[in-house]
Amino acid sequence: SRTIRVPVHMIEIMSKLRKVIRHLLNTYQRRPTIDEIVAASGVDKKKVTQALQADKTLISLDAGRGPDQESTLWD
Repeated sequence: SRTIRVPVHMIEIMSKLRKVIRHLLNTYQRRPTIDEIVAASGVDKKKVTQALQADKTLISLDAGRGPDQESTLWD
């Protein structure tokens, strides 16, 4: 589950975009541009940008940082 709730329609778009991006990665052998993703998916550029931002990995403020991992991001 996610800490931040993402609407169902956005999850569906994110899933579709992941498949398109995977296909384009295999085709072009590089990370596709936003315009290439828009053209291949048929999804509006604004929605593509929003979905890619919503699909970022979250990290905990309690995660350790530094070489000793004794301090946290919260600190």
